[in-house]
Amino acid sequence: MATKKSTKASTNGRDWVIRILLIALALFIFFKAVQLYSQLEQKRLMDAELDSKIQTQMVINEGLADQVEHAEDYLEHKANGNGYYVPGQQVYQNEAG
Repeated sequence: MATKKSTKASTNGRDWVIRILLIALALFIFFKAVQLYSQLEQKRLMDAELDSKIQTQMVINEGLADQVEHAEDYLEHKANGNGYYVPGQQVYQNEAG
């Protein structure tokens, strides 16, 4: 009988150790999940902010592309205003004033 009591006592000691380890593991998993969820939310906010910046930059890029398309007209207008003309271009001057 003495051996049965000692086996039972050592089993009780192991049960408590296992329970404590399981509780510690459960707490670790819980806090890690909360931490990961927090990081995920931060990444989602950053993603939304970057999407907004991308949209803004796309609008700016469209404006720049439009300026590039009309750059030749702009340069020609500026050159004509400074007295430069393309050979063979018809120039009309206002002689009324």
